[in-house]
Amino acid sequence: MAFYSDDTITWDRPKERRFFHGTQQQLELLRAGSSVTRNEELAKAFAHRPSAVWSQRQGEIGHDGTEPGFLYVVAEPLTEEDWRVHPACREDDPWELVLQRDVKVRLLQWLPAPQEAEDRRPGVPPRKSL
Repeated sequence: MAFYSDDTITWDRPKERRFFHGTQQQLELLRAGSSVTRNEELAKAFAHRPSAVWSQRQGEIGHDGTEPGFLYVVAEPLTEEDWRVHPACREDDPWELVLQRDVKVRLLQWLPAPQEAEDRRPGVPPRKSL
C-alpha cells in the first residue's frame, strides 16, 4: 500500500488513550504483529482496504479504498511494552504501532463502502454530477 504525506501534518494522536484497528473482517481478538493506531480516522481509512492513503487539506485523510469494513477499538489497557513503533513511521510521528501480544477488541462501527472512491485519488478531480 502506498502512503503519501508531505510531512506537514502529524498522523499520530498522542493524547488519544484508545487504540484503533480498521479491517474488513469481524474480530474479537487482534493477534500479535497486527497494527493499531491512535488516529481513529486513519483506522477508518484502512478499514476500506485502500491501495493508497494520503493527507488532504486541514489534516483530513484521503484514501482510494472501496470495501465496506469494521472499526475496532482495543478493549483492554495497553502499556508501551505491548507495542512497538512500525519501522515506516517517523520517530516524531508514530502513527502505526505493532502489537507485541494478542489483545481483545470491541466493534465500534460498521463502515459502508465509500461512494465514488476512485474520485478521491491524489490528482484526480472529482466527477461532476449531471
